[in-house]
Amino acid sequence: MSAKKKSTEKTRLHPRNKHRDQYDLTVLTELVPELSGFIAKNKYGNDTVDFFNPSAVTALNKALLLRHYGLKNWSIPAGYLCPPIPGRADYIHHMADILTGRNFGNIPTGAKINVLDLGVGANNVYPIIGNAEYGWSFVGSDIDPVALSSAEAIVQSNPHLGGKIELRLQAKKSETFFGIIKKDERFDLTICNPPFHASAEDAQAGSERKAKNLKGKKNTKVVLNFGGTSDELWTEGGEKAFIVRMIKQSSQFAKSCCWFSTLVSKQSNVAHIQSALEKIGVMDQRVIPMGQGNKTSRIVAWTFLKKFEQKEWALERWAEKTEPSVEPSEDNVKSPKKAKVGTAKEKTPATEKKVTVVKAKAAPKAKTAAKKEKTPVVEKKATAAKAVPQTKVTVKKEPVAKVKTPVAKKKAAVPKVKIPVEKKKASPAKEKKAVEKKAVVAKVKAPVSEKKVAVSKEKAPVSKKKEPVAKVKTAAAKKKAAVPKEKKK
Repeated sequence: MSAKKKSTEKTRLHPRNKHRDQYDLTVLTELVPELSGFIAKNKYGNDTVDFFNPSAVTALNKALLLRHYGLKNWSIPAGYLCPPIPGRADYIHHMADILTGRNFGNIPTGAKINVLDLGVGANNVYPIIGNAEYGWSFVGSDIDPVALSSAEAIVQSNPHLGGKIELRLQAKKSETFFGIIKKDERFDLTICNPPFHASAEDAQAGSERKAKNLKGKKNTKVVLNFGGTSDELWTEGGEKAFIVRMIKQSSQFAKSCCWFSTLVSKQSNVAHIQSALEKIGVMDQRVIPMGQGNKTSRIVAWTFLKKFEQKEWALERWAEKTEPSVEPSEDNVKSPKKAKVGTAKEKTPATEKKVTVVKAKAAPKAKTAAKKEKTPVVEKKATAAKAVPQTKVTVKKEPVAKVKTPVAKKKAAVPKVKIPVEKKKASPAKEKKAVEKKAVVAKVKAPVSEKKVAVSKEKAPVSKKKEPVAKVKTAAAKKKAAVPKEKKK
């Protein structure tokens, strides 16, 4: 039983793809009863859908969209492209992985993620899947007004899509982004399912190859099982020319989008597309293989943003959407609070110690300042220290101020010692002693005769007048004599 289940699992699909297992046709036919008319037994005796019938494919896709993606109604006009749902889901999941790589391992989700679907078509499949899987918002563009009307009808018939999918008409077929991306508008992704073929004949040949792979034999009357109009299936130059043009035009919106991407049907076109990306100067490019059944395709993605710019983009636009939402409960609300309170209490003593250390270190700075400053300044600083706002540590500062006081007194004593020295210089007692000594020396050295003494006595009045002059000179001499005495001291 397990071996059978393993063999039926579609392992080539993305791990998150909801369609890896076999279709539960019983459930699907209950959702879309008309699907039962397209179910038949294959050669192995298992129920299967007739994938060669476009109506059968449309009924199957409708059932898958209703079951897995929350739709209530879905339909498209006859003849329009109805692509297989599993492959489109794979594209969305792989692009989500690219965004995850720049979002620290978290898938960006929510309406803030803005995606541009180039060529949304009448089926509106990419926006439906992207919104259901990740809650993304979409802008869908197309050159066909009928296709846009169909896509709008799908949105209107499913109220939960309202406001999440916007549709815009591209007026110029030669343009991809211009006329769609508005000024200052930013997209996190662009996706595209381009026209694969270069002509109607090329499209017909492709359908014949597909039929041969499915049935194993040539079928001359091939019907396009997935439908598609001319604009959806072919374009001049085929997908290679279309994608190269898209790459060139994407460079004009290099900072408006984080990642550009497109499906590539033909492996032979990959090398040419990669060369075009290198020439245009992209910062990064990826080729992501995809497969479903016998069909193999790939995604080519590119960005003009450097790694740090992508991280900044993610932080700015995706960060809030990737935070895990936890429902409040007794376990996740009360326990963190207790932990926080306990931490705060444990840290309180350490904080008090730090405050004490800081203030204790401040005291030596005040001492140094006191030694350098004059006495009046020291007294002011001591006063300022006492005026510090009262805290628990101010008591420890008081003894510091008291220690400073003796230093200040010692400083003040220095000028008092110098003051007496200055007063001794101007002492009149010393001047008198010096005058007396001078007079004695003069009397000893000068051999004055009695006659001269008599003359001096007769000329007393004159000598009396001159005496004051001699005294003045003597005082000056005494001052000069006093100077060397101080130097000797």
